[in-house]
Amino acid sequence: MSKAFEQHGIDHLSSSQINTWIAAPSYWVLNKLMGVKGSMGCAAHRGTATESGVSAGLFDHALSAEDCTGIALPLYDRATALNGDPNRDKERAAIPGMVEIALQELRPRGVPIRPNGDQHKIEIQLEGVSVPIVGYLDWMYETEVIDLKTTLRVPSQMSESHLRQATIYKVAIPDKRNRFFYTSDKKSVMHTLNREQYDKALTEITGAARRLERFLSLSTDRHELAAMVPHSSESFYFSDSAVKAEAVKVFGY
Repeated sequence: MSKAFEQHGIDHLSSSQINTWIAAPSYWVLNKLMGVKGSMGCAAHRGTATESGVSAGLFDHALSAEDCTGIALPLYDRATALNGDPNRDKERAAIPGMVEIALQELRPRGVPIRPNGDQHKIEIQLEGVSVPIVGYLDWMYETEVIDLKTTLRVPSQMSESHLRQATIYKVAIPDKRNRFFYTSDKKSVMHTLNREQYDKALTEITGAARRLERFLSLSTDRHELAAMVPHSSESFYFSDSAVKAEAVKVFGY
């Protein structure tokens, strides 16, 4: 392991870390070096709960959509019980439709390959990056890997951050198509990573990881590193008021 990563207690990277480093380096510093963790919004909990319900139904086709919704909703309710997000009820209301549509579209593919744990763990090593990138797949089939994305608005194309995530999966499992399945409570779409997208995203991922390593090599002092990065509290990463308050302490505004 590089001393740059080791001296800051980092033994691996992830797609979310790389995407955060690219989009909001000050939040990456605040989160990974300062240990500041904000609360998740209800949209994120909606996604996790929906995935649990859909996964149950994909591995057991005897379960009805109502059975799977009955798995998802209690998970969501427990996760958001003390969450002050004003969209809590709106996000919850979308879960039954998302579960139903996902099962309708994905069940015809058959039963996914069962992982050894909750999900298939993948690990890749990029040239010039001294720590591995670790990730977890939602579902793996004989010819494809599928990742679930829940959303209130189904996108016409994959975002750059999702393309980078999909590319990491493709590097790990090159012999299968990599596809992201987006579903709202009304409709869905499947987007497939293509070669042009893969090449571009891999360049971005590798470059970002190398820059992060060089950045961390500049100092063992996290506060000194914080003073080197640009910061804007307007980023959605700082939507949590507690995180924004911590950012003011570190960055001064």
